[in-house]
Amino acid sequence: MVTEWSHFKIRYFRAEIDLPYLCPGIQFALRRRAGAQSQSVAHSQTEPQNTDMCNQYRPPTPRAIAEHFSSAEPSFAYPARIFKGYKAPILRRPEGGTGLVVEQGHFGLVPFFAKSTKLEYDTLNARTETISTVNSYRRPWKNRQFCLVPMQAFTEPNYESGKSQWWDIYRRDGAPFAVAGLFDRWTSPEGELYLSFTLPTINSAHHSLMSRFHKPGKEKRSIVVLPPNSYGAWLDARTDDEARAVFALFDEAEFDTGPVDPDATQSLF
Repeated sequence: MVTEWSHFKIRYFRAEIDLPYLCPGIQFALRRRAGAQSQSVAHSQTEPQNTDMCNQYRPPTPRAIAEHFSSAEPSFAYPARIFKGYKAPILRRPEGGTGLVVEQGHFGLVPFFAKSTKLEYDTLNARTETISTVNSYRRPWKNRQFCLVPMQAFTEPNYESGKSQWWDIYRRDGAPFAVAGLFDRWTSPEGELYLSFTLPTINSAHHSLMSRFHKPGKEKRSIVVLPPNSYGAWLDARTDDEARAVFALFDEAEFDTGPVDPDATQSLF
């Protein structure tokens, strides 16, 4: 039965199949068979398709976002676990101002030149090594369209048991945290505005926590968890060097990890 909380929707013989909590290997195989790994010329063939990267996370509650980030509460409902295409809160600077504005974004950046919000390539994550040159990210990067993505935990595939299993990574003190995000705005032929975002990633081969994830033999990478004293540096960066200065691995001593409960209820906030 298809529900709102299913995992990925994948085109398969012109239909959409929902994949709730399937292991990364099965997801990858189905994507290949369905052709979802193909890349458009507009996106650029220089961007690897990292299907096992961060592709789901848990956002904080609206109240937790307001209290932790000193912002307004999100005025829209959003799922307790975010997957590709799901709406989720992001925080950005107001135009020409200070403070934080809460926006409704969608996970997986849809570039301004896309013909629709249904892309044939993944834009959940953007490699920091090529984020300024890949067509899908080049304009928002140049325009400094930086945001914070509030999280309670993010989820990665762990293979230490010999098979893939989703594990959450979260702060030991249980507090929310923010991840660096890059957003863009897409306008439909009918004039509807669609805001979406991607998560920049960095190599994590030498990180004691993040090196435990992803399929053996594949490159180890991590999203950019920002310490609070780097929020402004990211949001207010005006040069490439200033923006790239925040691309660092988080302090593993402040985080813990464990398997996702497959029976956990997915609800709306």
